[in-house]
Amino acid sequence: MSSIDIKRLEIKYFVRDSDLQAIIAILSSQMLLDENCDDHKPYTLTSLYFDDITDVDLREKLNGVSRRKKYRLRFYNEVRSTGKFEIKRKVGQTVSKSSISVAGGEIEEVISGNFSSLYDHGYDAEIKVMELGNYRPKCIVSYERIAFFLPYNQIRVTLDLNLRSHGHSFSHNHHLSEGVSLCPQGHQILEIKFSDSLPRAILDQLSLFPLVRTAISKYAASRLFSISEYHRDLPYFAS
Repeated sequence: MSSIDIKRLEIKYFVRDSDLQAIIAILSSQMLLDENCDDHKPYTLTSLYFDDITDVDLREKLNGVSRRKKYRLRFYNEVRSTGKFEIKRKVGQTVSKSSISVAGGEIEEVISGNFSSLYDHGYDAEIKVMELGNYRPKCIVSYERIAFFLPYNQIRVTLDLNLRSHGHSFSHNHHLSEGVSLCPQGHQILEIKFSDSLPRAILDQLSLFPLVRTAISKYAASRLFSISEYHRDLPYFAS
């Protein structure tokens, strides 16, 4: 297994469907297209989020705790035989992320609560927190992403489309259900990520659109706004 660490600022906005193509055109002229966007098509991300028996990570998000973290398994383009286990930490607007590549039986072990394969990558203390807190899968989130980047300052701008929740039942052997939509109708999510600063030209052109700043958490939205269909996803404190 391999691991990687990233640290940068992260700002999110809601963007109207009617503005998507114009924004994509602007970003295409100013930035490089992510290699996962084959032929300018979005790629699919699926995240299986974990929390402890008291939903501590969800509660910290809802209570506005400035220093918090999330744990998830992430898969690309519905290929679930390989993926990444990620620890995402947030302090104010600064986000750091550590990723460990996982495959095959390691994925099944993590889902079942056996985190032994995640040790010895520099994050042992955080993995121990998961063990002691009895962390288990709590929800599945998926969306399509169109991503652009610049080769400095860790600059990345993404459009996350069709954000959906799929409950918490997970299998490598079947496709996810259609799921429950989580974004306001007629809107998608624009994320701007950078470690230092952004080019003025990109900011000026994006400012022409009526972007609405949001603190949306894909994990929290899935746990709270999909409960009409997935009652078993109710947080323990709302049961």
